[in-house]
Amino acid sequence: ERDGRTRERLVCRSDLRMRLPECPRAVPARVPRGFVDDLPIIAQPLDFLGVNYYFRFVLREPRANTEPQGLSAMLRFAGIPVEVVPNAERGNPVTGFDWEVYPPGLRRQLERVHERYQPAAIYITENGATYPDQITPDGRINDTGRQRYIETHLEQCALALSSGVPLRGYFAWSLMDNFEWAEGYSKRFGLYHVDFQTQQRRLKSSGAWYRDFISSR
Repeated sequence: ERDGRTRERLVCRSDLRMRLPECPRAVPARVPRGFVDDLPIIAQPLDFLGVNYYFRFVLREPRANTEPQGLSAMLRFAGIPVEVVPNAERGNPVTGFDWEVYPPGLRRQLERVHERYQPAAIYITENGATYPDQITPDGRINDTGRQRYIETHLEQCALALSSGVPLRGYFAWSLMDNFEWAEGYSKRFGLYHVDFQTQQRRLKSSGAWYRDFISSR
C-alpha cells in the first residue's frame, strides 16, 4: 500500500494540491528539473478524477536472507523496504494474469481518493480481467470468471456510492479483446471475443450479462 500511495500522491497532490508529496529517496531524482515551477499550471480544477483498478499488492517487511525479485526489487531500489506477498500465500482466486481478485480494494481506493482529494466526480476508467476463453463447438464463450469479476467489483462500487463517493461512471476493460502492451494478443480482456486472423467478433457470456445489467438500470 505504501508503494501505491506514493504513486497516487505524486500525481494527485501535484494536480490537486499544487505540491509534491513526501517521497522515498529514489523518487525525487526522477522528477524532471523545474517540475516544481510547473505546479501552478498543473494544479487546475479537474472535471473528474479517473481511477483504474485491477488488483492489489500486499506488502510485508522483507524476510531475512532473501533476494528481492520483480516488484519487490523495484520497491527496495526506491527506498521502500518491503516485499510483495505472493498470491499463493493469500489463497484468493487469480485472473489469467495471475492478478489477485480482490473487489474490496476498489471500494477502499475510491473512498480514500474521495476523502483525500475531494474531486467533483470520479469515474472508474478501467476495470476488468483476462481469462483463457474457450469457444464451444456451437460458438459460445462462457467466461463466467470475467462476469463474476465485473459483478463483484460493481457491488463494491454500489457500496462506495452509499458511503458518499461521487462515482459517476464505470468503464469495463475492455469492449473487445485488444493488444496488451506487454503481452500482445495473448491476454484477452474483452466482453467480445476477437478472432485476430479473421477479425470476427463474438459476444461472450460476460458481455451479454453486462448488456442486460446496464440496460436494466
